[in-house]
Amino acid sequence: MKAVLKQISFFKNFSENELNELAKICIHKSYEKGEMLFFEGESSKYLHLLIKGNIKVYKTNQKGAEIFMHKLTPISFVAELANFENIPFPASACFLNSGEVIKIDFDELKNKFLTKSDFVLALLSGLSKKLIYLSEFVHNEMILSAEAKLAKLICEQNELFKTIKHIQLASFINLAPETFSRLLAKFKNDGIISFNDDKSLVIHDEKYLRSLYEI
Repeated sequence: MKAVLKQISFFKNFSENELNELAKICIHKSYEKGEMLFFEGESSKYLHLLIKGNIKVYKTNQKGAEIFMHKLTPISFVAELANFENIPFPASACFLNSGEVIKIDFDELKNKFLTKSDFVLALLSGLSKKLIYLSEFVHNEMILSAEAKLAKLICEQNELFKTIKHIQLASFINLAPETFSRLLAKFKNDGIISFNDDKSLVIHDEKYLRSLYEI
């Protein structure tokens, strides 16, 4: 465990003794694609640090439908606000591919290591990013049209089209698969985008796509 922790930038200023103590309160766990890290409403004893793989964070409405919020990539803390506020997880987290997480006993961490300013700043940076994610989520859901949502996905994360199925991409922007397919076909027929033989997406008119969602 200590060897893994030494490779993570958040702990770069920890002494050897501190790393030894930190390793004692950590669990290094591997996950498979589709496996849950936690469910909305569960307790938050551990601070979760994603070190490998990608995680989908989502909420579930009263009808059981998923509402995608954002995707997390390494290396980042997951739902750390739940730890600081001592509240249940406000959303669910599921692995999009195989991955690894370090689970840190938060009470022990708080008692032993939250006096280290550089580590606290790293945690605060993670929290600020979550606020940006939340602001963007609200903007996308309350303001952007379905066409604008897809345009933004194409411009900002077009590499996903090569590796992730369209039905899953539709869920990322909270669109019905039929709507996603119809709008994607429209962009393709209008010559705004095209697909290579390897399924990678090519943008031919980025200016038009950005005009749909940028204010």
